[in-house]
Amino acid sequence: EASVRLIYGNYESWYARWKIVSDARSSLDLQYFIVENDAFGLGLLGLCLKKAREGLKIRIMVDMRGSNKMSIKLMAKGYLEELAKFSNVQVKIYNPIQTSLLSVFSDIRRIVSSNHDKILIADGMNSIIGGRNIADEYLVDPIDDKAAWRDTDVLIISREVSAQLQKAFEEEFEQLKSVEVEQSIFGVNRVKQLDIGWRAMDLALYRRGYLAVTDSNKSQSSLIKKLNEQLGKYKHMTGYTGFRLTDKSHQSPVHMLDSNSISGPRNDITENIVKYIDGSRREIVIQNPYIVLTPRAEAALKRAARRGVPILVHTNSPQTSDSFPTEAMLYRDWRSILRDIPTMRIFAMINRGQLHGKNFAFDSQIGIVGTYNFDFLSEKVNSEVVAVVKSPDFAKELRGEIVSDMNGSSVEYRLATADSAEFGPGDVENPQKMWLIKLIAKMGWLKPLL
Repeated sequence: EASVRLIYGNYESWYARWKIVSDARSSLDLQYFIVENDAFGLGLLGLCLKKAREGLKIRIMVDMRGSNKMSIKLMAKGYLEELAKFSNVQVKIYNPIQTSLLSVFSDIRRIVSSNHDKILIADGMNSIIGGRNIADEYLVDPIDDKAAWRDTDVLIISREVSAQLQKAFEEEFEQLKSVEVEQSIFGVNRVKQLDIGWRAMDLALYRRGYLAVTDSNKSQSSLIKKLNEQLGKYKHMTGYTGFRLTDKSHQSPVHMLDSNSISGPRNDITENIVKYIDGSRREIVIQNPYIVLTPRAEAALKRAARRGVPILVHTNSPQTSDSFPTEAMLYRDWRSILRDIPTMRIFAMINRGQLHGKNFAFDSQIGIVGTYNFDFLSEKVNSEVVAVVKSPDFAKELRGEIVSDMNGSSVEYRLATADSAEFGPGDVENPQKMWLIKLIAKMGWLKPLL
């Protein structure tokens, strides 16, 4: 039993993170695929630096591919190294290139293996997981940036659930592919930049104006100007002072499911999603940015179709997706999917920022929110984590958001009938590099790598 809050709003999601970290008193665990060196990434790491000075026990892990701007010593980007100087802080990088290259000849998937988790835990009590990374496209509201992404998080307040989530965190944090970050040997000092990051964000959230440019150091003055300019664009980021963690929350049973990366044995998520598909009797609703059906997922959906269960799928179109290979596989397979799973309807996002939420609703009884993409990488290669919320109220709220997206800026892919023409990915207006999608679609051998 936990306090659970569904968060679709980008600014609300940022408010929740900032408040949880700001209010932390004893410990912080953070694990993200992407931490960008923008106002949000520098703000969060700067706030962690402040908390490190206060003596909190802090553990941070980022993925090398997603967060390379934060820790490449030769490029003098040593922000993470500043945190690693504290004895009460551990910082690790997952799967650095120099270690993963050694395994390319045994299994090429090990090179692309990522820590895809997005976990924040404070004081063993307050936690957030979901699809969002720490970068502006995930955390700015579309009203301030039309290119902002559509994503989902779940905020959970529970000591028992946080303990489950910490277990997932530690299984990746302690494994061999996670390499400790040490102090830079090049003498790079990023302390002032991190201080500037959190102070600029804090002023913006409390609507106290902007950080004054008083430092004679050119690089620091330049950073202040850059952050002030960025934060000045977020005219509607005004709700932090009135934000309460427990508003709009449900009291519900929650269970965390975890899957290790390819280096570990655990794969609880796939096993349970198949069980939930097999157990559904009234409706299955799936919202996911990347649809590359694995044999297990496709077989489960076919079984549901044979039972007559309606299946609604909401995903990206070639216009909104950032992944040409996954769009290519859906372009290649969508007709056969709709023919073989006749109770399925596929809706694709258009005319707004990318869809990035990874959500499932089963029979309006169970809702799942997390990092799990509906593809081979999430099933077999990357680490993932999801929250299973067994609550009709939560599941109906989640379903309502997904259906609203389907009925809003989306189109439906349809097979040709006697009364209507076919409409598929190739018919979406203004697609991104459709020629490339069509080319990759011919490379079916890529599918298990996506």
